[in-house]
Amino acid sequence: MAGDKNFLTIAEAAELLNVSKTSLRRWTNQGRLKCYRLGERKERRFLLEDLLAYAPSLDIDIQESDIFAGPGDRNDSVLQCSHPHYCSQYRDTDEQWEMIKPHLLNHLEPGAVSVYLYDGSAQQIEDWLADEGYSSASLQAQGILRLIPADSIYLEGGVFKVDRMLDFWKSIISNCEASGVDRLFITGEMNWATTDAPGTELLLEYEQALDDIAAQYPWLTLLCQYDLTRFAATTIFDTLLIHPCVQLEQSSATGLVVQS
Repeated sequence: MAGDKNFLTIAEAAELLNVSKTSLRRWTNQGRLKCYRLGERKERRFLLEDLLAYAPSLDIDIQESDIFAGPGDRNDSVLQCSHPHYCSQYRDTDEQWEMIKPHLLNHLEPGAVSVYLYDGSAQQIEDWLADEGYSSASLQAQGILRLIPADSIYLEGGVFKVDRMLDFWKSIISNCEASGVDRLFITGEMNWATTDAPGTELLLEYEQALDDIAAQYPWLTLLCQYDLTRFAATTIFDTLLIHPCVQLEQSSATGLVVQS
């Protein structure tokens, strides 16, 4: 039965065939490539044997070394977690972008949405995207990207409230589900927690609640960004214990992700 088989996600299938996920969606909609629909969201999953059978029609020669057994065998710039709730740690904007980039760029396409809560100005994010050939204005107009000042959400009314933040994210998730979004990337710069605003002492409680949400939605990726120059070492250590995946450093080629 289909439920007893090992499936590849659409991202894994696209990498194996060296094509875009948009092409895979089109081919499955046309009936050219077989896929299975799993879960409540009916997400596409592919059998390796079906992809290998389809590859010759694309003039693709897949070598044995190109075939991976699962996420743990891949040499991605970002390794996959059991449920993707990441914590990134950085000291400057260069390190910050190298950690964000693989997650964000992987979601800048139709069918995916990215929500970025930024500290200060959005100009830095717009510049990063421009360097990669993306127009922030165009992405926002298409609904693929949302840039929101962090303080306006985290510290609405000058106070941090865990329940309010969780309701905000649940609303985002619910709206994406209703509109048929395949993948959602949520990231927030966490500097708001270094202020003396009431409620910031609940940071760890909030992070634990986020982890519980991440475990419920396999199509959701969460990335909490921590500036090592702003946070106390004890806080950084405590966040390491909560996140299932922690990006400690990143280069343009490979990343180091430690699972706690």
